[in-house]
Amino acid sequence: MLWLTVASGFAVVAGPQTRARMAGVMAVYVPTAVVHGYALLAALVR
Repeated sequence: MLWLTVASGFAVVAGPQTRARMAGVMAVYVPTAVVHGYALLAALVR
């Protein structure tokens, strides 16, 4: 969860364009990470 803190700190320092690009990356990456985490959890439980 440290990368999230670093990312938000960077987003504050960065300009609006960079922030928008980062938001786009997050919008793609976060759901993927959640799905992968859920799939991994399901595989471990099974």
